[in-house]
Amino acid sequence: MQRGEKLRPIAEHLAALLEARFGVRASFRLEAELAWMPSVPNPQTHRTHWLALKRVYSLLVDQRFDLDERLSTGTLHFGAMRLDAFFAAPYSFALEFDEEQHFNRYRALTLEYFPDYRNYSFDYDHYLALCHATPGEPGTTTFTQLKSHDPLFPPLLPGEAQDNRTRQRAFRDFLKDITPTITSAANPTIRFTYQLTRGRRGDFAATDLDLFTAHIHKMGFLDKINLLS
Repeated sequence: MQRGEKLRPIAEHLAALLEARFGVRASFRLEAELAWMPSVPNPQTHRTHWLALKRVYSLLVDQRFDLDERLSTGTLHFGAMRLDAFFAAPYSFALEFDEEQHFNRYRALTLEYFPDYRNYSFDYDHYLALCHATPGEPGTTTFTQLKSHDPLFPPLLPGEAQDNRTRQRAFRDFLKDITPTITSAANPTIRFTYQLTRGRRGDFAATDLDLFTAHIHKMGFLDKINLLS
């Protein structure tokens, strides 16, 4: 079963919650790619928060590069990022399911150094605690090391073991969170962790769906959704 299909029960459960709350059919796509959700930031899309975004990027690369300078190389791939699920209008929001590789010191930097992150649709304190508890050591697997060159995140460490994929992943998660609110193209991205489903990554049981429902209500995520045209 593909990763996206593993999340179908969660997405279907959330669709039922939305329909019960708002009375409007909730449709979604798994593994969605949206043109307005680029993998590379740009001053036009992110202009209102550009200085803060540059600061976060600088921290992720150990303050060795400037974002404007790296973007001027002309060798970047400006493709759309893939979202675990996207709920279509009028709900218009992404749903992301985060496993262990999404928690590390670099993701912590994005959470701590961007304004208003606590207002987004995930459990900020829980995420930050998980990030601090998981340093994210460099390695040689695709979880930590990029297979192809990314000018924004070149290898920064001596030796074969690298963590540039870890840094890139943290930055892209960061973009998935901030882009909807900056562009007003969608409602805030909803995130939840593998710990919420008792460590399950798929084959979710009724207990997992109940835990997910309780979390959605406890965090008030539905209260942050405005129906969009």
